[in-house]
Amino acid sequence: MPNFSKYSTLERLILEDCEKLVKIEGSLGNLKRLKYLNLKGCNSLCCLPEELCSLDALEEITIKWERKGSSSHNHEEEKVFIIPEHVGKLRSLAVLEIVGVHINKIPHSIGELQMLNQLVLFGCSGFESLLESVWRLNSLEKLDLSNTDIEALPISIGGLEKLQILSLNHSEKLTELPHTLGNLESLIDLDLSWTKLTSLTDSIGHLSKLKVLKVTDTHIKKLPETIQGMENLEELHAHGCSMEEVPDGIKGLKKLKILDLSGCIISSLPHLGEVSSLQTLLLEGCDELTEVPEVLSKSLTTLSVDSLALQKLPDFPKLEQLNKLKLSDRSDRHSQSDHEIFNLQGIENLSKLSVLELHLLDVENFPEIVCTFWHLKVLVVACIRADYQILQLPSTLSKLGLQYVDIKNKIRPASLGHLENLVWLEIHDCSTNDRLNSLEIDKFHSLTSLSIVECSNLIALVDLNLPKNLEKLWIRDCGSLKSIPDLSELQNLLLLDLSRNKGLTMIYGLDKLRSLETINIALSVSQ
Repeated sequence: MPNFSKYSTLERLILEDCEKLVKIEGSLGNLKRLKYLNLKGCNSLCCLPEELCSLDALEEITIKWERKGSSSHNHEEEKVFIIPEHVGKLRSLAVLEIVGVHINKIPHSIGELQMLNQLVLFGCSGFESLLESVWRLNSLEKLDLSNTDIEALPISIGGLEKLQILSLNHSEKLTELPHTLGNLESLIDLDLSWTKLTSLTDSIGHLSKLKVLKVTDTHIKKLPETIQGMENLEELHAHGCSMEEVPDGIKGLKKLKILDLSGCIISSLPHLGEVSSLQTLLLEGCDELTEVPEVLSKSLTTLSVDSLALQKLPDFPKLEQLNKLKLSDRSDRHSQSDHEIFNLQGIENLSKLSVLELHLLDVENFPEIVCTFWHLKVLVVACIRADYQILQLPSTLSKLGLQYVDIKNKIRPASLGHLENLVWLEIHDCSTNDRLNSLEIDKFHSLTSLSIVECSNLIALVDLNLPKNLEKLWIRDCGSLKSIPDLSELQNLLLLDLSRNKGLTMIYGLDKLRSLETINIALSVSQ
């Protein structure tokens, strides 16, 4: 490391990825104009010289240990990085970012950094609480304690009047929040995901400026009724948490745009018609949910529902702005015969729909529906017992998925031949004739991905003309399949999966595939 005395005019010093750097000379203190110091990837560096603390112009310090592989990770956890004791003398310091470092002590003087607006200790281990002095950082706008060992926040956190972003995600020892959290009147973004929290303090309702709240994968069972006080909340992410009930107070969130309750164990929802700004409602994997509220926001553009207990759908005609609709009762061929029959009456009025996925055991009014969506780009149909026939599909389709569909009897070839924009086609567990040539797949000139999976009565594909633009081809788990087309013309093919076709006897043209990157023929090609 050079003697820094010779570089007195230096303003930016970047020592990134100097992995063998063990020590920085005290002459660093001579860089009186230094504003930016980058020490990312200096994995062997365990301290900074005290002389650093005399750099009155220094505005930003970034320190990051790069962990590569498990053995390196274990080794680095044993090292301790020492923050200079008098770091508080850096009167111009605005950003202090320390990432992936083991720290056993945070100096008391850190509370003297009155210009500090960003303190990032992401992935730092070795400390379970912060000194009271940290909460004297009156200019602090961002505090990131994600992936740390912190167990609790002190009551004095309420003094950070300018704090806008507080992130504690993956801090898995955090079990509770102080009531003074509600004093953070400038807070905009609060991330509590992947913590051990079981509840939220009622005072959280005082966070009137909060726009984003994340409690993903926590043990929170219920949101406080005071949530209605967060009048500017735009996003609520509660995916995978233990929530059993959604409070009526959620109806007061007039600016809420995104509500993600996927994976929660809720059985019902309040009417959400009053949440007038709601655009995205995600209810995937909510296996206790019996019905979607009949009244939803007219602004809704995305609705995704996936529940084993699903019995009732919303009033579709009122959802005029809906762009993406995914509905699933998680049914399969073994589902009970008395399963719910879903009436999709009114869905034809959703003129803006571009994505439609129906994984429902039985539906009514299917034939009339599909023909009316002239902006539809993605269609996935997995309706096992529905009495329908696909007569025509929109030419705008780019992705088509057919599962549990009786292709032989329910799809007319003319309904598919005009799909010139189709790039992705999946045929999964469908009843077909023994050759599948009725689909005229060779007419899909834009097709780049084709998946034919678990079609048990499929015997031969040798007459099937595959589109030459194919890049990915899956033909697998077809137990009766004995032959496939010659592949030699597929010069753009990157991925080929022919696994678990135990009756397959020969693969022709494999040696001609010059672009192939991945091939899987496990448990295929019988002798």
